[in-house]
Amino acid sequence: MPTLTIPNVPEVVHDRLMKRAALAKRSMEAEVRDILAQTTAQTVPDMDLAAVQDWVAEIYAGSLPSSPSADLIAERRQEAAAE
Repeated sequence: MPTLTIPNVPEVVHDRLMKRAALAKRSMEAEVRDILAQTTAQTVPDMDLAAVQDWVAEIYAGSLPSSPSADLIAERRQEAAAE
């Protein structure tokens, strides 16, 4: 089963999750899994790839965020194309 790690969760959110979990008599991890399962079970409209790409471009105002891993992947792809 995949693992999801969420860094930088605000302390107040963490505290609320712990309280919800205690009220439900389960672990905080089980509570979060339940919240995610309920939330993602809601109907999501079908979007084709172009619509998703347009949506992402709109969110990031045409400038996607950069990350060290993305930079390394792009660099390696350029090297491979030049080989």
